[in-house]
Amino acid sequence: MKPEKKLLITFDYELFLGEKSGTVKNCLISPTNELSLKLNEFGIKGIFFVDTLFLWALKSKLNDSKARQDFEMLKTQLSGLYQQGHYIYPHIHPHWLDAKYQTDSGMWKLSDISKYRFEALSDSEKSQVFSYSDEILKEVLDDNGYRMDAYRAGGWSIQPFKDFQPFFEKYNIKADFTVLGKAHRNTNASVYDFRTIPVAENPYRFSKSVTIKVPEGQYWEFPISSIEFNSEAFTNKLVRKVLWKTKAGQNLGDGIGVQFQDMGEVEKSEFEMVSIELLTTNKLKLYLHYLDQNEYMQFICHPKMVSPHNLKMFSKFLTRAFKRYEIISDWKEMIRES
Repeated sequence: MKPEKKLLITFDYELFLGEKSGTVKNCLISPTNELSLKLNEFGIKGIFFVDTLFLWALKSKLNDSKARQDFEMLKTQLSGLYQQGHYIYPHIHPHWLDAKYQTDSGMWKLSDISKYRFEALSDSEKSQVFSYSDEILKEVLDDNGYRMDAYRAGGWSIQPFKDFQPFFEKYNIKADFTVLGKAHRNTNASVYDFRTIPVAENPYRFSKSVTIKVPEGQYWEFPISSIEFNSEAFTNKLVRKVLWKTKAGQNLGDGIGVQFQDMGEVEKSEFEMVSIELLTTNKLKLYLHYLDQNEYMQFICHPKMVSPHNLKMFSKFLTRAFKRYEIISDWKEMIRES
């Protein structure tokens, strides 16, 4: 009998969030189709954290033919994923409230990042964006009984949790998937500090702070995993540079991300998140070694950032992982076992 491993494959289903959003087809539809094929091939229950305020903004532009076409494509894809058994949850980037639609290109401009953090919103805006998220997911998934019982914060900004707790209670959200162990950042847009959480942490309970473990806590935190990469740094840069010169190494998305300005001294980290878009040929053994050494592993993926090479390496990882282990990929099953 094969030993058991807990493996979560999670996605931030979003466009680029800066000067140029990119197109729905290249950033979301095409790469997600490729990724979902891999999930279904291995029987993995994926978790898609959907940029719900983008969907709401797009819905407001349905008088534009391009926007209407994009909305229908997204609705078809998301409802299809949901019907296949994958989880669909909200991923709120508040600065969509100030996004500008570009009718000539069908893209969005999100250069105003004054509302990038949830904390920057007024009380009424905070309530509004969760209400929007609940409504739009029920509409897109065509399920009035849908419950958004898990969440991932936009820009990793789940702190202070007191801003989120009233809405976790209101919508019966049981789990958060935002924390990345040892990571921290202080910029003009995104602020978070997870340095008290180890890089190879198992799911844990919490109550009033996502970084303080409470054995009988009200909520679950499912941390994103990290690997040590410092010793491979030069090789990583070389491999990425070579791959980028080929079509196989170029990500499928076509937008421009947020330009952050660090507000203090930046510390160099020896770790990076476990991610499909960061998985290259020279990291495959590191990822498999991580799975060998730990009972729990969570991938984060941004479909807009995935390249054909990443998809190939991800397929190799899954093939070897399922050959070695009995894989549990359902977060609710993980909780039941605890």
